Formats: sequence, structure tokens, C-alpha cells
Amino acid sequence: MQPKLHFDEVEIRHALESILSSRTFGAKSAVHLLLAWLVNRALSDPDTPLKEYTIGVEAFGRPESYDPQHDAYVRVQAGKLRQKLVEYYATEGARDPIRIELPRRQFLPVFNANAVQPEAAAAPATAQFWKISTFALLVMLVAFGISTFRSSKMDTDSKRLSQELRDVWHTFMRSPRPVLISLGTHQFYSYQGGFLREPALDLATPDAVQSRLDKLATIFNEVPLRQNYGYTGTGQATAAFLLGRFFGGNGFQADLIRSSALTWDSIGGYNVIFLGSAKSNRQILSLSAEWAFSVEGESVINRRPREGEPKRWFRVLEDDERERTDFALISFVPGLHSDGELLVIESHTTTGIWAGAKYLTEDIYARELMSKLSTGGAPIPDHFQIVLRVTVRDAVPIKIVYETHRPF
Repeated sequence: MQPKLHFDEVEIRHALESILSSRTFGAKSAVHLLLAWLVNRALSDPDTPLKEYTIGVEAFGRPESYDPQHDAYVRVQAGKLRQKLVEYYATEGARDPIRIELPRRQFLPVFNANAVQPEAAAAPATAQFWKISTFALLVMLVAFGISTFRSSKMDTDSKRLSQELRDVWHTFMRSPRPVLISLGTHQFYSYQGGFLREPALDLATPDAVQSRLDKLATIFNEVPLRQNYGYTGTGQATAAFLLGRFFGGNGFQADLIRSSALTWDSIGGYNVIFLGSAKSNRQILSLSAEWAFSVEGESVINRRPREGEPKRWFRVLEDDERERTDFALISFVPGLHSDGELLVIESHTTTGIWAGAKYLTEDIYARELMSKLSTGGAPIPDHFQIVLRVTVRDAVPIKIVYETHRPF
């Protein structure tokens, strides 16, 4: 139950507007939508407990069949919102008269008098500069990695490549086709003043997309909203860099393409590496229908569980909200019409994709993987799927562990 308000509605809405327009919160996103919706709910109906299901359906447009136990999207966005609020009040909002907080394990915000922090001057600009600089550096690193392996000559006898890594990549190494990396681009919606990300719309029907956009336009009082494919996650970008460095250092020729520009003709003529799930690489939907594992929502689905295996692996938010457990899925599968090779590195988070690329390009993980694939002296399969458990701290994969695999 929401405590009795000590501020009037005008003051609270002014505090909300300051947060949503801040540099800390940046471009409008699911976190903006969640905060605005929660504050409006707290002001209109403070005495009714708020459930995760209600937020999923009413705020984020999830279907009525939405099950919070199988889809952690609301909890994930609430965790991000809590972190953003802490960051905001430590910097730009240090002198705001009202502090809007979202207590852990509840969804109705509380409104308290803010204890002013006089030493917080100039921090917002520094934080924003670091975010922009980090992104710019990452783009440069990706560009460097891609240009490096594109300019390399074919040299499959490179002594720098360990036998274990040769075994991991043996289908790609023996194929004469060039490699094409599909960099997953997320679907954003642009409007005058910013961009909006609504993951539930990635695979929705056109009618469902338009209905949701009409509602969002009303919430934000902004029309029209237009599709925009100009963004990729930091995990995909880092994965592209890791693969670029790996290929360039071992004499392979490759190219890079945005997933929104990838065609079936290109897939038919290359060995393709997809970075990202079906939400950012739509062709995966047509390829993965019969696979043993697939990524759906916030989990990895196990279609044919063995004894002791779960039917789903769900991402886990730890008590320390800086740390979580993600799962990544790696799939080496035949190309179209069994010609060429395809590799899909996907996860419900971009950090999981980063972890998948790291797992495939470092000796320590290659040795572990080969020991799992060749158990009992069995030959290494040409095609297989691997599920990885990834410990993430501060948005960085700090531990990657083999979970299970299936020959394809």
C-alpha cells in the first residue's frame, strides 16, 4: 500500500518530468514508460496493490496469457529502473526536492523528501560523456576488427590457432565460402526528440504493432512513431569485435552486414554468423523450428529435455542487483539446402551474445567444449547446439560455464 502522500500531484508530476527529461535516463525507452505508468498508477489508485501481471499487460502490452513466472520482462525493467533512479539522484537529481523511489520487491513508487547532496555538481556531464565515449570506442573497435579480417589473406595453416579452436570451427574452416556476420539490429521507433524501444513489438503482427504504437503515442503525446533500425546492443557489437579479431588473426576472409539488410540470397551464398536472437535476426524463426533449443522471451527453451534437465532455463536476478545469471545458445547448423554453414549466437540479453562469442574464440573454452563434444572418444559432430550459463556483473560476463549440448 502506498504511504500517504506528503506532496501534491503537481509537485510529483514536476519531479517525474525532471527525471524523464534527464541525461541520466537518456532517450525514451521501456524504463521511461514504466516509471511514467507507475507514477500515474500511484497517483490515481494508491491503495490497490499492484501486480506484475497487471504491469505486463497494461503497461507493456503483453497478451492476457502473459505469465510472469515464464517471462521476467517486468522484473528486469523494474531492476533497471531502480538502478537508474539511484544514478539520477546521485548526480543530476541531487538537489531535487522530491525523491521518487521504487522499493525492492514492490512496484508502487514512493515519494519522499530528498536529502540534498551538495557535492554532486558536474557529475551528470561526466557520466554522459563516459557513456558516449564508451559507445564511440566500441564502434571504432568493431570497425577495426572487421577491416582487419577483411584485408587478411586466406591462411588456414596459421600456427596461432590451437587444435581445439580448429576443431570448434572445423566446418567453417573447410568450406570455401566467405563468412558473413549478421549484426543484430534492434527495432526502435523514432519521433521528434528521441527513440523508443518496445521489445514486445519485434515479432508482433502489423495490426498489433500499429495498435500498440497508437497507445504509446497517446502516453507520450508524440505522433507519429516510425520504425528505425539504427541501433545494435553493446553485446552484439563486442561479439562482432571478438569474431573480427579472431578471424583476422587466423587468416579468414569475412564481411559484416546489418541484420535488417540481410536477404535470403545472401544467406544462400555465404557461411553466415547471426549475432542476436530472432528479435533482431528474423530469419532465425524460419531456421530454428525443429532445433532442440531455442531462445524465447527471457528464457532458453529445451524441447527435448534429458533426465535432470529443465524444460526452460530462465535468467536469474540475484539479490545484489548488479549481478545476474543469463543463458546463451550457440547453434552450428547446416546452411540453406544443406549448402554452407550457419552459426547462431543468441541470448535473451546482449551480454549473453558477447559471452557466446567469447566462448567460441578462446582456447580455455575450446578445450572444455571439445571434452564435452567428444565424450567416450566419439567423433566431433559437424553440427551441434550448446547452452551456456553466464554470470553477469555490471553488464559484463565474468563467468561462462557449459550447461548442456545436443548433436544436430
